[in-house]
Amino acid sequence: MKIKRFIAADMRMAMRAVREEQGPDAVILSTRNLDDGIEVIAATDYDEALVKEAAGRLFPAPAPASRKPARPSDDSPFTLDDTEAQGNEFIAVQRELSDLRKILEGQIASLAWNELGRRKPQHVQALRELSQHGIEPDIAMALVDELPPDMSAEQARYLPLGLISNRLLLSGRRLTDIGGVLALVGNTGVGKTTTIAKLAAHFVLQHGADGVALIGTDNYRIGAGAQLGHYGKLLGVRVHHVHDAGQLQALLQDMSGYAAVLIDTAGMSSTDPRLRDQMAILEPSRHLLRTCLVLAANTQASAQEEAIHAYQPLHPASCILTKLDESPSIGSTLSVLLRHRLPLDYITQGQRVPEDIIVPQAHHLIHHTIRRGKVAAPSELDDLKLADRYRLHSHPAG
Repeated sequence: MKIKRFIAADMRMAMRAVREEQGPDAVILSTRNLDDGIEVIAATDYDEALVKEAAGRLFPAPAPASRKPARPSDDSPFTLDDTEAQGNEFIAVQRELSDLRKILEGQIASLAWNELGRRKPQHVQALRELSQHGIEPDIAMALVDELPPDMSAEQARYLPLGLISNRLLLSGRRLTDIGGVLALVGNTGVGKTTTIAKLAAHFVLQHGADGVALIGTDNYRIGAGAQLGHYGKLLGVRVHHVHDAGQLQALLQDMSGYAAVLIDTAGMSSTDPRLRDQMAILEPSRHLLRTCLVLAANTQASAQEEAIHAYQPLHPASCILTKLDESPSIGSTLSVLLRHRLPLDYITQGQRVPEDIIVPQAHHLIHHTIRRGKVAAPSELDDLKLADRYRLHSHPAG
């Protein structure tokens, strides 16, 4: 198989170069406009010849029968090097086929994208806008699928954001009005302890220090207990530490009359084997508490997805989104919330206790998404990149 890249000033000159070098049987795999001309990728002998070559290498035809007796095996050795050489040739052929498949898939995706742009230009514009705001492809396609077929260019910019606003699940209530036992769970570094302090401060303001208590289950991180104890001392509330499920159950029963009990858990990655032990402390008391997953807005969507799956055994009732002030964009985070239909209780955007924690409003989150700017400039999302981004997702119906 012979694949070659040609660059010329225009298509006519590119095709002439292809014919002169690869002949009239060359197949054009892709074309792309460049700043100084056009790029053409062409191939010859990419199908039948390649397969025959691979078959010939791996399954050679049997040699004609010989009248001479076979020589002893030690006189005609067949070494492992021969087998390894054939294996390497097969791997090389597989790699070539894989590269060709990727090129062809990209070409098909580009054609489909261009066809969608011809039939529904405003829908393509909406996908472009959502991509620039960091909305994940599957969520963007689902949103665009709900848009009217005859919308204007202005509507293509703002209607998808309105759909996001309507789809977000926001509790719209203050936990200080509910009280009870609340356990914050989440990965390391998402800000659970600081968030506990902010919530505790609001509970103290509303119910008084005597009605609030803090419990720590982090027995791994050096200084974790000291940090929680520091906040407890500042707020004038009791701080307890437990090491197993039995201790937690007994403590919660003793604190049944408290207005609020906040549990600060150890932060671990989804792959940490100790996570199972940490969840085992909470599991027997699930009927006594409400679990809230803490997600950091400045982390990648993949890490947020892993956290959601890792803590699913605890059945989090809602989430708190932290560190909005440290995130250049929250489009991917909003995509995660929409995908899992996870209710949002609070957002935090700063280190101040208790000021920097608020009950979110949908329009506030959308405004934050727009105000923070676009994660990708229009030049960074050309048609080829957008075609590749959406190639694995079905196009809007119609």
